[in-house]
Amino acid sequence: MREREPSAERKNSLAEDERWQVVLRIAASPGFQKSARLRELLLHITEQTLNGRASQLTEHEIGHAIFGKPADYSSLDDSSVRVHARQLRLRLHEYFDSIGRSEPLVVEIPKGSYVPVFRTASAETAAPSRPLEETGSQPFSPGRVIPWILSAILAMACASL
Repeated sequence: MREREPSAERKNSLAEDERWQVVLRIAASPGFQKSARLRELLLHITEQTLNGRASQLTEHEIGHAIFGKPADYSSLDDSSVRVHARQLRLRLHEYFDSIGRSEPLVVEIPKGSYVPVFRTASAETAAPSRPLEETGSQPFSPGRVIPWILSAILAMACASL
């Protein structure tokens, strides 16, 4: 496995790009220093995207370029790229929930895609949020109410029998 480095002619344009600078800080963070594969994947997909080649970011291309898979490997039989992409999404989320809270941009990789998306950090993202237990209110969630409704219906049905 080789470390992913941008080509010399593109280094200067990337170095000036705020998005690339954020990605470099993420890659240098402790959570990414533990996994060379995730760091390399993040740098590769970001470099490809910033250099206008986002359409070439397929599971097969990433498997070949980053994971050293043979050119004829089947991404249907080998889920390693999908697994690493999922881990990368989780690691990015952890980064922006902890040491990356003050970053001006948030990097996300939408499910079903390998193309990173950059969005401006909102005040809500940048400011530490209090846990729901501290605020005393819980957001409405249908998943929390449905069991109670079903229990009530079942109790009424039992009572009528």
